[in-house]
Amino acid sequence: MADLLDRDDISEDAKTALRRERQTHAEVEARLRLERDAAEDLIALAPVIFLVLDRAGRIVRFNKHLEELTGRTLAGVRGEDWFSTFLPERDHTQIRRVFLQTIDDLPTSGTVNSIVTTDGREIPIQWLNRPLKDGQGNTVGVLSIGLELPPAHTGP
Repeated sequence: MADLLDRDDISEDAKTALRRERQTHAEVEARLRLERDAAEDLIALAPVIFLVLDRAGRIVRFNKHLEELTGRTLAGVRGEDWFSTFLPERDHTQIRRVFLQTIDDLPTSGTVNSIVTTDGREIPIQWLNRPLKDGQGNTVGVLSIGLELPPAHTGP
């Protein structure tokens, strides 16, 4: 755009309009950066799990809270199958079915299942799920938000 502003064959009115457009573009970019940064802060600080899976159920992203709960880092498991990495084997089929229902835009929120830590403990999680869509409305994955549930009461 700078080279357009230097040309002699473009009117001053057009150059003024270009400058305004460039300023508007910069302001929109700055607002989007602020919104993105605020969302990233929320994801990082919230005491809930933020999980993104692709259409095949592979791990795309999750937040620090899941790392702290399980002892697994995103860098160590990105691209791996969510079900075999984090879920007890007995739940693989059932929870994969829930995942596929979410992909198909069927309601699945409220599902409760355990995740497994690196030391073998199981932590019950209640999940809120929704499909992630691209700009054309195609489902590209699933966003799940998980809330750790208190351990079941086993005594008097």
